[in-house]
Amino acid sequence: MRERELARQLVHVIAGLVFMFILIYLGRINLIAIALLLLFIGSLLINFKLTGKRVPMAHDIGDALERQNVRFPGWGPAWYVFGIILLATALSEDNEILVGIFILGVSDGIATIIGIHGRYKLPYNKEKTIEGSAAFFITSLIAYLFIGPKIVPLAIITTIIESIRLPIDDNLSLPLVCAAYLLLF
Repeated sequence: MRERELARQLVHVIAGLVFMFILIYLGRINLIAIALLLLFIGSLLINFKLTGKRVPMAHDIGDALERQNVRFPGWGPAWYVFGIILLATALSEDNEILVGIFILGVSDGIATIIGIHGRYKLPYNKEKTIEGSAAFFITSLIAYLFIGPKIVPLAIITTIIESIRLPIDDNLSLPLVCAAYLLLF
């Protein structure tokens, strides 16, 4: 179980870095186009899976990385790509979009990688650890490189959002919070 989650989170972090690379080297419009294409392809793969049609390599990878008890196959990745699209369309500054992608992809992934080895559970959410939340916060501060001191309150807010139980996936809640904060401040 731990190995599967580690593999998932490694993909989570790498995907975030790839999306950041796309934004830096290909621009915002191409990032949006690629993310929309991925969302479309992912939707087709989800539909195939739900209707019993197998796409061998894609479904093998999905089956190997999917969390247990998700609402439908591809739930997390669909929200992840949607979160990227939300950031890239709601925000106009590349540095702000990079911050959102970094928090979504890198900070969230690192939090889980560290957190699953943590010993101290959060008092208000026993599924999360103090070590994971600390890793999320510290990693988020790296985004200082993109927006300077504005990252500190955002890192605090997103660390709290990531640590509590919400009725929506954190692949959506984190981009929503990042976009709202960066639009307001």
